[in-house]
Parts: sequence; C-alpha cells; structure tokens
Amino acid sequence: MKKINFNFNYRIIIKFSLLLLLISISAVYIISTMVVWNLSHPSRERVYYNIRKDFTEAEDIGFYSRKNDVFLKGWLIKAPDNKKTVIFAHGYGKNRLQDDVPLIDLVTELHKQGINVVMFDMRNSGESQKALTTIGYNEAYDLLGAYDYILNRNDVNNDVVLHGFSMGAVATILAAEKEPRVKKIIADSPFADLKMYMEDKLSIWSNLPPFPFNFTCIQMTPLISELSIEEVSPLHKVKNLKNTKMLLIHGLNDNDIDVKNSEIIANNYSDAKLITFPKAEHVKSYSVDKDKYVRNITEFILQE
Repeated sequence: MKKINFNFNYRIIIKFSLLLLLISISAVYIISTMVVWNLSHPSRERVYYNIRKDFTEAEDIGFYSRKNDVFLKGWLIKAPDNKKTVIFAHGYGKNRLQDDVPLIDLVTELHKQGINVVMFDMRNSGESQKALTTIGYNEAYDLLGAYDYILNRNDVNNDVVLHGFSMGAVATILAAEKEPRVKKIIADSPFADLKMYMEDKLSIWSNLPPFPFNFTCIQMTPLISELSIEEVSPLHKVKNLKNTKMLLIHGLNDNDIDVKNSEIIANNYSDAKLITFPKAEHVKSYSVDKDKYVRNITEFILQE
C-alpha cells in the first residue's frame, strides 16, 4: 500500500491557521479602534435653552482652555450678593445644561443664595470648539480655562468652587490637583480610576466580550484619543491635593458608576466628605432629594 505524504498538508494547515490568526488579531484591533474612536467622538447635545428667560443678567462668555487649544463657550450668571462663584462641569456627552440633573433648577437655587454661576460647554460639547473627548483628561484644562476667566474678572467674586457631574466630577479633581489655588471642589458621581472603570464597563458600552476587547481598547486609547489613561485617576490624584476641601456626592442606586468609586476616593483623602442619596441613580441625587442636596452644597460653598 502506498504511503500518504502528510507533510505538505501540515504545512498548508499551519499556514492557513497563521493566516486566520493574523486576520482575527487585525479584526480585533480594527474593531477596538472603532470603539475608541466612537467613545472620543460622542454626539453633541444642542444648547436649546434661552437662559435669559430666567436670568436676565446672564452673560454669554467665551474663553480658551488653559492649554489654549480649544475655544469654549458658556454663560456667567451673576448674583447680586456676589458671595461666591461656582463653576459647573458637565458629564460625558452632555453640555452646560446637564439636563438630567436638572442643572438649571439647581442654578436657580444657588442664585437665590447669592452665588454666581458659570455654566459652560467643555471641548467637543454644546457650542464649544470641536476636539477629542478625553473623559476628564483635557477637560480638566477646560475647567481651568473657566477658572482663569473668572480670576480675570474684577466684577465677580474669585472665591471659586468647582462642581462637576460624572466625567465633570473627575475633571474637577484633576483640575484641583493641577491648580493649588482651588480650595473647594464638589464631585457628584465620579469614577475612581479610568482604567478600572473601562475594564468594568467597556463590554457594556460596546456590546463586545471583555476578552480580548478590554485589553485592546485600553491599549488603543492613548494612540487614538491623545488620552493618558493612567493620568485619569482621581484615586491617585487626590493624594497630591493640598488644602483642598472635597465634597463627594453619590447615589446608592447608581448602576453607571457604583458608589464604591466615591467611597474609595474618600478613603484616600482625609479632607473629603461623602454624602449618599439612597434612592438616587446616576447624577440623580439632586432630583431625588433637592432640599438635602441644596442644603449640603450651599453650606459647603459658603463656609469660610
């Protein structure tokens, strides 16, 4: 009986297997690139609100991010008493209105207390200049651009408190770490560390399996979005804060960013106070219990 030569067949199988592996790896990286691209280019929400309907004294303002790379637009609402000034920072995919809070309602309460307010669109949001969204990394510089703007206004109290929601809450912590003159920050529903957050939530956002896409998406993020993932870590940045008081706010029913994130941050910073809202979902603490929310933040803002 004639022997069958399997060597040639093995070589074909090996070559074919290697080709399939190469195609699979390429496909994973192409898909990962698309996921990261989409995350850094969220659709914009239109600024639909006529602010002068409720605040006749509201001003349209514009300024550059502290990096001087992006022009940002917003509103300054001055209060007659000019007691303090709060700069709000919105969340991912939102704009200055942060309508899921709803922020206009909260601003009205602060205005009654004699507190000036800045509401602005961070990069790639609302009416501000197009740029990559960086989940708090460059948005911290946007927030510092607003801070610099207020410091250059002689008619506005420059005792400033930064108040952010979700991604904006992260940006407030990163901004305070970069700017030691910031003495008070309010962080509503921040994540503790971007890498940990992506590992936990990326498969939910993308509908892709955690393996291998968590690894490849995280690997591709700095290449596509100019974002240093390790730098977006409130957990680590709070350790560099000096003489900055922090008020953390989180809903216990938050399925987007678990309250454990705020607990971790609070446990790593001695001058942090955490207030929780038992029935609140993501950034819904104010709408769940307005009296408790306003009472705590105004006390924090106005205390010397």
